Amino acid sequence: MASFYFIPSFPKTGETITFYPPPAPLKEIPSYLYDFGDGTITSGYIVTHAYEKPGTYLVSISTPSATTFALEVVVSEAETPVLNFNYVI
Repeated sequence: MASFYFIPSFPKTGETITFYPPPAPLKEIPSYLYDFGDGTITSGYIVTHAYEKPGTYLVSISTPSATTFALEVVVSEAETPVLNFNYVI
């Protein structure tokens, strides 16, 4: 059974994730309904989303004929940059 996928494979909070629809023959469908599992729903063919909180989200994609595919997206906490200043006198 066809499924969909996303890039990057190991997303972090605040990072834009691109979701791609299932391959042929479903590619002829111009728009899908995406439910990102965090209360956000959108429609489109290739869509993007960013999660504000780390966690495991069940993302689903539905076709107009009510065929639904689902997968889990594990989002980790983005690393906080650490600034190192060297002060020389």
